[in-house]
Amino acid sequence: AGTVGAVVLLVAGLVAEHWCTVPPDDRDDSRPGDPARELS
Repeated sequence: AGTVGAVVLLVAGLVAEHWCTVPPDDRDDSRPGDPARELS
């Protein structure tokens, strides 16, 4: 049970770190040179 809890906390921390580093204007997908648009 302890290992499962540690994994859950690790994943939650990584997700929180990812969302905290996303810029506020990420919803605007009309920017030129956006890597997400170049992949599609």
